Amino acid sequence: MPKAKQSGIPLNEIRKLSYSEEDGEVVVSVRTRGFLRDIDVRDTKHTLHKRVFIPDGKTELAALADRLRAHLDARGLPTDKTEVIPIELDWGYDPKEHGTVADEDLWFGISQDSTEPLTVDRLSAELLHAIMRLQRKFNDDDLSNIFRAMCVYHLYSAAGELNELATQGETSRGNLGKGPQVKKDWGAAQRKLILEIAREFWLLHPNLKGQYFNTAKKIQLAVNEARANQSLGAEPLAIRTISNQLRKALQEVGGLL
Repeated sequence: MPKAKQSGIPLNEIRKLSYSEEDGEVVVSVRTRGFLRDIDVRDTKHTLHKRVFIPDGKTELAALADRLRAHLDARGLPTDKTEVIPIELDWGYDPKEHGTVADEDLWFGISQDSTEPLTVDRLSAELLHAIMRLQRKFNDDDLSNIFRAMCVYHLYSAAGELNELATQGETSRGNLGKGPQVKKDWGAAQRKLILEIAREFWLLHPNLKGQYFNTAKKIQLAVNEARANQSLGAEPLAIRTISNQLRKALQEVGGLL
């Protein structure tokens, strides 16, 4: 069955040949579409059915948990590694006498009380807490399938309109950032052109050298024709504008020489 054509955000793909102990030579593809990104691995054998690539969920979830702990630590918030004691023992707690706290969710409750819903800090604690439960209840194969489902759900929920809006916003922000510089470069190119035409004119008419307005009257036609040929503007410049631009161009290069 042919693939349905996709409109809108184009797919970018970078492929490289790698090696897997299980499959031998494999092709690793890093694919991006707007803000979406995934990795696909395919073996090079000519077989009817290709094995579905599933990442090592145990390793990936452990690495993700470490990143979440680092974030919470930096924010001064507790994690599953933080030693927490019940408030009723706060002033007389002795680990040898009272033992360790059995409630594995105690740190998470403190994080909830210390953060606001739907913030990065709260979501970091939520995700770490969920990962801890998954690691305790599921084996390695289960964790791989769970992690794959997490990744695909993330891509699914962000695809479509959300990805398009995010991509459009990033493009617009980039264009706004480039706008002033583009305008500045365009103006510099126009002044350079006017100065070049004026200097050629002054070689033939040295008596008008330095007379900006009179020079502008004489070179107006040549300037506007050159601007149109170099895509520096279709609307013709007035004599006064050419005179002012010529004056500024000379100031930028340090004089009439």
